Amino acid sequence: MLRAASTHPELGAVRNGTRGRVLDVADDGQHATVQLADGRQASWDRGQLDKASARVGYVSHTWPAQGQTIDRAHVIAGEHADANGTYVALTRARESTRLYASAERLDAAGDQDAGGGEDQLARLAERLGREEVEVPSIAVLLAHEQRVKRELDRESGLASPRRLDRDADCPSGGCWPNGPSRRTSRSNTGSPIFPLTQH
Repeated sequence: MLRAASTHPELGAVRNGTRGRVLDVADDGQHATVQLADGRQASWDRGQLDKASARVGYVSHTWPAQGQTIDRAHVIAGEHADANGTYVALTRARESTRLYASAERLDAAGDQDAGGGEDQLARLAERLGREEVEVPSIAVLLAHEQRVKRELDRESGLASPRRLDRDADCPSGGCWPNGPSRRTSRSNTGSPIFPLTQH
């Protein structure tokens, strides 16, 4: 499996997550002929394989496997499994699917005295059937935005006031894109306006 996007001289752009099969390895170990899942094949030298972060892929995360069909799937029901990921994982195989779960973790999730396979199976079904609230990444504050929010809370009296210190709060200087000024401007409501990092 290629874990990093790369450009191959013969194949062009190759996306991360691309699967392939090693058909041959040169005697010197520095070249390999790889056939990609789409049927294209080419010779890759050691540098190209390293740049593409090629790994022997015995497993795949659920989401990159979405849309793929394989003969057999082995699914590990981890602690972060939810209904959406479980559906994707359990519907990849055309012949058979095996589901694995840790009995110790299932026992820890419930009353150990109740025990029994039926209780473990019920806890597993509950875990795999849970719906997780999807939070868009834009709703999650970046580190510098968290510092700005804390300062705004302090300014509005929700916490003890403290001015932003460029060296302490933004050691790389990233919070102030227009140079070293420590001053902030105020909006028409009197609240300070802090510039955010420009990317």
